[in-house]
Amino acid sequence: MTSLFLLMDRFMTCKQSENKPIFIVGSYRSGISVLTWCLGQHPNILPLPETHWIAKLTICMKGLFEAGTVHGRYSHLGALSWNDKDFYAALGGSIDQFIIDTREPRLRFTLNEAAKKYGYGDFQIEEFEEIWKNNLMQGKEAKNNY
Repeated sequence: MTSLFLLMDRFMTCKQSENKPIFIVGSYRSGISVLTWCLGQHPNILPLPETHWIAKLTICMKGLFEAGTVHGRYSHLGALSWNDKDFYAALGGSIDQFIIDTREPRLRFTLNEAAKKYGYGDFQIEEFEEIWKNNLMQGKEAKNNY
């Protein structure tokens, strides 16, 4: 729980102009699914289910960074004067871009799976958006009638 408070403190004190991804990870059975759901309610946060591959990739990349700097300035990364912070910032930026680029196909898959589960069959994102807008309008009309 302490790490969550440190994260929130960092988030609250970072400059508004910074636009860097923040990855929140946790161990199994630690409440991370509930935290993901809670944070995912904010429109500027993209929650991701089961991202074990990111942790595994990061561990592998640590070993590769060490291999790429083993001979100091005579190594590829050493010659670039990259430190581990620069390396992980580039890695994090690449993962963030990948997640953004694959957001729509992942959303389409999730929606189609839910549609199949409830007997609606396959449909396109545009159809879902139309259904969503209609439901929102009906909700607003219902509120106005009270």
